[in-house]
Amino acid sequence: MRAVLARLAALAAFVVVVSAGVSAPPKDLPAKAKTMPKHIRNRLTCSICETVVDEVEGSLSNEKHKVQVSWRMDDKKYVEQARSEARVTELLEDLPDRFGDYGVREEKGPSGKPYDKLVPFKKKAGSSGGMTISGGVSISAGKQDEMRIVYEWMTENHLDDMVNFFRKAPGTAVEMKKTLCVDFFKSCDKGWFDPQPEGPKLPSEKEIKEAKEKAEKEAKEKADKAKAEADAAAAAAAAPPPPPAEPLGEPVVGAEPAAPKVEL
Repeated sequence: MRAVLARLAALAAFVVVVSAGVSAPPKDLPAKAKTMPKHIRNRLTCSICETVVDEVEGSLSNEKHKVQVSWRMDDKKYVEQARSEARVTELLEDLPDRFGDYGVREEKGPSGKPYDKLVPFKKKAGSSGGMTISGGVSISAGKQDEMRIVYEWMTENHLDDMVNFFRKAPGTAVEMKKTLCVDFFKSCDKGWFDPQPEGPKLPSEKEIKEAKEKAEKEAKEKADKAKAEADAAAAAAAAPPPPPAEPLGEPVVGAEPAAPKVEL
């Protein structure tokens, strides 16, 4: 009897744990977030919001585990554990620990205004703040603090809104960035995630190689022609001058020209 009661107690505890991760349906985002104070907003604000979507949605999209929440033989129910309130909250709370995996690189936004973009990188053993790594990406303790200050403001004021947002997963990653970062937090300017006009098409490696070979060939032909002309001019200058022409005989003064011979 005690064994049966123990099993029933364990089952009840399991149901409580599972139910805790399956809360009420997520709510929609409010029309707008609270206004972020100027002393907190910085050049990293937009990229931080973008990184939140990449990190959280990237993790949730890769988690396919489902949890059974109903054990009736005729009505078994399952939900994706990834979209549970507990799982989303866990990811958001653990996210500041990932900021150490990001460096900062200055880039220009769609309007041409410079901003700081978070760029993931592999941290080498023994590396510390205040250094620049490849590709213009730098890491510093000051930038790490800026990341945490902005993110702490976002979660302290809108953690529940963010949890509901990621539980619903409204659209693609780009659409989610527009909704959360442009429309809600207003941390990114309008049009930030819109497709940008393509610049001039860059030549392929094959085209670059062919153009280089053509230029080298034309340069060689030009040099060979110039050398041949120079050699011909030098040969002409080195050749001896031609002998002077022999003078014609002097005409005899007073001599009459011979009369033409007439044949009969």
